[in-house]
Amino acid sequence: MHLIKTNGTLFNGLKEPLSDPYPNVPGNMYDASKGMDYATQSPYVTYITKSSSITYSKIMELINMHHPIYTGAGYYNQDGTRTGGHATVIKGYDSVGMMIEYVDPLGDGSIHLCYYNDFCNGNYNDRIWDGTIYSAS
Repeated sequence: MHLIKTNGTLFNGLKEPLSDPYPNVPGNMYDASKGMDYATQSPYVTYITKSSSITYSKIMELINMHHPIYTGAGYYNQDGTRTGGHATVIKGYDSVGMMIEYVDPLGDGSIHLCYYNDFCNGNYNDRIWDGTIYSAS
């Protein structure tokens, strides 16, 4: 298990110990969920993993409880085949206009603001939200 904390986010390499302290290696929702379990090491935290987005009202509920939301988003070709993906963390919302705030660890860790529907369907960043992990406790 190889965990790295950068810019307030947790990266889980899970594959093998790596020589690069900031690797950008492929993973999936299962890898991320295992990383979250390992990082919290708490029998009191339960994570919900979904292979879809969640509703805006669920985002507001979770953020109001101070629970960040891990999002997996895929790149798809024209025939609907997933060709890659990326993960971000939703950390806030602005209910005026149904906007979300998210952190993208691939860049400089800055906070992005976009409309919920555009984040879900890929109109904002060409990635379609297709996986979610959040704490249920």
